[in-house]
Amino acid sequence: MSRTYVTDIQHFFDEHGRLAQGPAGDMARYLGRIIEVGSVIPVGKGRLVPLRCGNPAHRKRCGGQLGAVVTPAGSIEWECISCHERGVITNWAGTAFDLSQVAMPEAEERADLVAPLIELDAVLRRCELSRPLRRVVAETTNFSEEHLSVFADYEQLLALRAAARQAADGASGADRRILDRFTGRADALATTLSQFLEPDETPSELLN
Repeated sequence: MSRTYVTDIQHFFDEHGRLAQGPAGDMARYLGRIIEVGSVIPVGKGRLVPLRCGNPAHRKRCGGQLGAVVTPAGSIEWECISCHERGVITNWAGTAFDLSQVAMPEAEERADLVAPLIELDAVLRRCELSRPLRRVVAETTNFSEEHLSVFADYEQLLALRAAARQAADGASGADRRILDRFTGRADALATTLSQFLEPDETPSELLN
């Protein structure tokens, strides 16, 4: 049976703005990734989220893709397209998960990094990303039923590669293999994109 959550995200923060610890904190971060996507889409519009459903149906994570929409009242409604677990999130504006005010730099050259949902899910769960990078990932669009497209410039690709590599070094099992695959994917595209840049546009410190 699918579940429905009605969440005031502020209840997961203490008076100092710190997230709760333990399972409550884990749930807050899961919902926070949904908020990140909701915070950068127009009111009334929906978008699929680069995150796999965590519903433990039949003792196994569902793994279906989540979708989100921002209502005229400002709440974010989300639902798994596979198991239909769903929820409503309120009072998210201005929290650490709100990316609406994160400015994105202009770049002449950008490229589509096409990756499976399972890889982007691991990146969101395991990688330490800056707020601008989290916005880049939050703005992914679906390329196919199982793949998503991340529109990123050269420096963003290198930063994603570095974050994934670091996370892979600290991971084990399936997550390590998944993050290694994403690292190779980002590295290959960054190498291709660098060929279209002028020599002085390629920061030497980012090539290592």
